[in-house]
Amino acid sequence: KKEVSMLDQYQSFENKLAYLQKDHIRQVKSALVFATDAHTGQLRKSGLPYITHPIAVAEILATLKMDVKCIMAGILHDVLEDTPFKYSDIEKRFDKEIADLVNGVTKIKKIPTKSRKEHQAESFRKMLMAICKDIRVLIIKLADRLHNMRTLDVLEGRRKARIASETLDIYAPLAKRLGINFIAIELEQLGFANMYPLRYRVLNNAVESLQGERRSLIASLTERIEAELNKNNVSYEYVKGRKKHVYSIFRKMRDNGLPFAEICDVFAIRVCVTD
Repeated sequence: KKEVSMLDQYQSFENKLAYLQKDHIRQVKSALVFATDAHTGQLRKSGLPYITHPIAVAEILATLKMDVKCIMAGILHDVLEDTPFKYSDIEKRFDKEIADLVNGVTKIKKIPTKSRKEHQAESFRKMLMAICKDIRVLIIKLADRLHNMRTLDVLEGRRKARIASETLDIYAPLAKRLGINFIAIELEQLGFANMYPLRYRVLNNAVESLQGERRSLIASLTERIEAELNKNNVSYEYVKGRKKHVYSIFRKMRDNGLPFAEICDVFAIRVCVTD
């Protein structure tokens, strides 16, 4: 089953590289071969081969349509920390730019935990921005954190809560600052679910229940908006209802001291108008 899973992951990853030139895809594959060899025998806590993590990170970067060197650095991002290979090995096998990206991600990981506790989250984010000369280092780190959050279930409670808290305080806001909203939202959702699992379940169930009650109302409003747009010859891509993200609702309740029943904007209708 693990072999089949690996094959599926390789295929999924390769499909996401379709936007790259063929020569660049070959370069990515050479990095994958190198990383696979470097991580031979290493396993994640889930029991899967360690290489599944760098591939998943690179797949997230490919979803963002990052350049070939960023993708390659994503595949290689744990080589300096977790294998015998050195900066000079990556520079010689690939180039200095890729080696610098990998080294930058490694430096972030080596910032002492003590520093993270002593500094306010905003100060730590500023520190990250300052030490990363290339913005791609932060993007690789965010992809790394996102995949780790997706697989956080294998960790025990206290460590899981610490990583979730760090994600909510540092990495989700950092993703927002960089304008990578889909990563920011997923980091918030996963961080909230792992930091406060009971609150997450209760609030998520409340939103789902309310959505069921208001489905017909949202559908009716959507139809009316579409009819008005068509009547006035306004070109649009879509009109659709959406629910607010659970962590966003929780934060509003917490910051304003409100019960769920008094949150008025749980649902909204988004209109995408074309030029």
